[in-house]
Amino acid sequence: MRALILLLASSCFLGVTGASIVYASSFNPWNPRASGYQIVFEDDFTSLSTISLTSTNAPGYKWYTDNYVYGETTPSSVFSLAPGGGLVITPVDGYNMAIASAALPYPSGTGGGMIYSSGANGSAPSSSANSSFVGSVFNNGWYIQAEVAFNGSLTKPVSAGEGWPAFWALPIEKGGAIGGDQWPGQVAGYQHYIEDDMFEMFPNVSASTLIDWYGLYGQTCPSFCSIANSNNTVMAPSFQAGVLHTFSQLWIPGSSANGQIGSITNYIDGRQTNTVSWVDATGNTPPPSGAARWSVIDSQHLYIIFGASKGQPFTVKYVKVWQK
Repeated sequence: MRALILLLASSCFLGVTGASIVYASSFNPWNPRASGYQIVFEDDFTSLSTISLTSTNAPGYKWYTDNYVYGETTPSSVFSLAPGGGLVITPVDGYNMAIASAALPYPSGTGGGMIYSSGANGSAPSSSANSSFVGSVFNNGWYIQAEVAFNGSLTKPVSAGEGWPAFWALPIEKGGAIGGDQWPGQVAGYQHYIEDDMFEMFPNVSASTLIDWYGLYGQTCPSFCSIANSNNTVMAPSFQAGVLHTFSQLWIPGSSANGQIGSITNYIDGRQTNTVSWVDATGNTPPPSGAARWSVIDSQHLYIIFGASKGQPFTVKYVKVWQK
């Protein structure tokens, strides 16, 4: 999410909508079990014990506060519990403060992370351990849902370096885990990774954005090059401070069963807001182009992030992840 500041400033930003096929027309976001989904991860935040409140990144927690992407650690003082349950994140500094469902272990290779994978071609979802990270990551699709209330200013201008309220995801490959994000066949350091911004709140606008990042940092483009869906501005309800809303996303990966056509569909309070789709491709070369844009998501492992900024705290009542 913080990386979007760089994206908006980059001369290499492209806005496109993706393939036109939509897969979510028959999916009920209030009843994922009816479509064969089962819960693989959840937290209703009745205790802070599921959060690693230090930067030691020991295994065994659902959430971590050490953001290896931006070199920041969120202090434990910003977390509290809401009456009746729910995590309250109240930043005390200028930069974005967050929890994430995965992190890199110290020392490297000592993690006890879990990979949750949707089943391929009708098989059941599975899980497996991996020592290159701690926490939980998800691949090959999901349905994820979180109930969130924005507690602070709903009209605060975006300030450089401060971030904004967001519910989003990055691949653990970005930190070098599970083989890293090197684009095969390119020079060393040529990265390729997805950013999945399920929901971001800006003054007078809400966004759900899928970003395909690639290149040599500072060489191919001013930061990384990027391609984002142009239908990312979404119709959102009129938010009021302290009122809970449900944000969710259905990620259907490309597979042999659907012609390698994948998609994500975002929802607010059960109402579909936007869809982005792609066609999985092998052996493609940069830049991401045509229907293959964003398809890198299907080969990567995402971890969940909730972030808030100073003056814009929020409450996370619960988060659930289903796979099938």
